[in-house]
Amino acid sequence: MFLDLCASDASVASDASVASVVSDVSDVSVASVASVDATREDVYLSVVDLLKMRIVDLKVHLKAHKLCVSGSKKELADRLVGVITESSVDRTAELWSFYIICNGRYTYAGVSPDPLRRLKAHNGEICNGARYTLSKGAGWEHVCIVNGFTKRSSLQFEWRHKKFDKLFGGNMSGIRNRLDKMIFTLKKDRYTSKSELSSLCPLVIDYYHDVYYDFLSVLPEHVSIKYRHVNMSKFNKVMI
Repeated sequence: MFLDLCASDASVASDASVASVVSDVSDVSVASVASVDATREDVYLSVVDLLKMRIVDLKVHLKAHKLCVSGSKKELADRLVGVITESSVDRTAELWSFYIICNGRYTYAGVSPDPLRRLKAHNGEICNGARYTLSKGAGWEHVCIVNGFTKRSSLQFEWRHKKFDKLFGGNMSGIRNRLDKMIFTLKKDRYTSKSELSSLCPLVIDYYHDVYYDFLSVLPEHVSIKYRHVNMSKFNKVMI
């Protein structure tokens, strides 16, 4: 019985949702204009916010309507659950990475959701490489990749990392200086004044460089490291 009602409701959802959008927008517009203290900007923002919420509902209803065309009741139920779940997922939660690369004596740091593909771009193998890296030619390799950021936190981390030069004066390039700045930033309670606590975001460093530095062993509790190419035997450590 429930599935029959779902199918029936879905078949008229698009018309009902559109009518609801128009009705609610009209109510908000009239109410806002009637207010003595309301400004045109307030009216505009109220309408836009309402439209955004209603458009999300409309998309869900339209998807449900399409699903009713074919499939058994069980399939319809499963797929409707999928539609509702999909609509509630925050797509900005895709994991991003901070990376440091080197090409001879040149170094570069950036963020990307796909650092391996981004490396190809820096080497000119695919388009959209950074102007600086392309000007130095091919031969860029990863020094390290810090995995586990959200897009927002990765951009905040990159900003703090690059702000380091202005705080201490000069351009602190070179692999060791880049790593120093990275460790300094990782130890910050917050990457910016408005960011969440850094300890709430577990991170893993993939370390590819062929030189080990002692300060890499002094990391915050929420950060772990995997040594990929370093010969750790002379440091009495086990390769991971």
